[in-house]
Amino acid sequence: MSRRSVRIGVIGMVVLVVGLATGFMLWRRNSDAAIKNAPAHPKRHSLADEQIKAAEAKLRRLPNHPDFYAELATAFMHKARESGDGAYYARAEATCKKALELNSDNYSALRLISWIYSGQHRFREALDAAKRALAKDPQDPWNYGTLGDALVELGEYRAAADAFQKMVDFRPDASSYARAAYIHELYGDIEGAIQIMSMAVNATSSRDLEHNAWCRSQLGNLFLNAGRLSEAESQYMMALRIFADYHYALTGMGRVRAAQKRFEEAIQFYKRSLEIVPTHEAAIALGDLFLYLGRGNEARESFALLDVIEKINRANKVQPESSMALFYADHDQNLDEALRIAEQQARERKDIRTMHALAWALYKNGRYQEALQASQQALRLGTKDALLYYHHGMIHTKLGHHKDAVAALQRALEINPYFHPRYAEEARLTLAALGGTENAGRAESQVSWRR
Repeated sequence: MSRRSVRIGVIGMVVLVVGLATGFMLWRRNSDAAIKNAPAHPKRHSLADEQIKAAEAKLRRLPNHPDFYAELATAFMHKARESGDGAYYARAEATCKKALELNSDNYSALRLISWIYSGQHRFREALDAAKRALAKDPQDPWNYGTLGDALVELGEYRAAADAFQKMVDFRPDASSYARAAYIHELYGDIEGAIQIMSMAVNATSSRDLEHNAWCRSQLGNLFLNAGRLSEAESQYMMALRIFADYHYALTGMGRVRAAQKRFEEAIQFYKRSLEIVPTHEAAIALGDLFLYLGRGNEARESFALLDVIEKINRANKVQPESSMALFYADHDQNLDEALRIAEQQARERKDIRTMHALAWALYKNGRYQEALQASQQALRLGTKDALLYYHHGMIHTKLGHHKDAVAALQRALEINPYFHPRYAEEARLTLAALGGTENAGRAESQVSWRR
């Protein structure tokens, strides 16, 4: 199969994959063997650390060479993803700007700025920077990747798909495949996303273990969000064998164990992830699990990490995201602040995650008709996200749209019956109250979170 067979065609809100089946089946056989034969808990090898040391050594020899500053900035960005430490974004920005002080036309630095701004959630600036780099070199596939990254976060999905397609056409590799997979996921083509992310796994460099672990963690997320627990677990565990204590995979395993009702194991995975890198996702997931288990004091301790994370992010110029608005709304805390954050974000960007947070903040503030409009925007691509459909169904319930509420709640449970320890049960109870008992019962027979 040609590596160039990936196609991202957005026609009438449909995304297509062409010619991937043979390659996917080959990957599945190779992957199964790799998982079985992988050594357990290797010493963690950081290519980013090697890159930082190499660039710093070059700068000691030639301290005014702009290309070496750009090289160091690239290494800091790799370290930011590996470690989850936002301080590396600030270091990357400062180092890249040093390169531009030495030579304002240095292309190695110009092409990096958009990537750095996206890491800091400065997406409008990232878009402008990507366009400037693209004007310098329209043949560089990297520029189409950073352009697409910014467009995705701003909710300009058709333009993002076009940019990612150009990146795949110019350079079919792990980075371009991962971006293509994300577009397919957003448009609801989960099988296509899984197939292309599998190609990304195979395309990673044998030296870059962290990148392979990242791709496997993303693949695990695709399986998990589709309710395919065993396949998700295989990918997360392989990531942990390849790159020990990888925080993305640890959090994923926490979600798998929670879905399997192996709650104490889930807690340990979440705690270990937070020890490595404090993230919103792990702190909220752990706190929600503690709440479900009736361990309120421990839940509050976990949620308290969110304020610490936000302070660290602000110190490192990482702009706030809508995840805090969604957290506040989910937990009936600071509802005015939740709406303020969500509305501020929505003025800047119209991506589905932002519109989802806005919808739920409006719902919790009693503005149900506006919540429905925002929720419809969040679902405009047909993204198969159970939480999106659960919230959509609850909004319809408040508006008295019982038929639409039943359809949305059933859809949530069809997509992933394990999507949340509390909300999955609430979806079933609401369905039963609305008369959707037949389908709710069928979903209940698949899985129950009840202890």
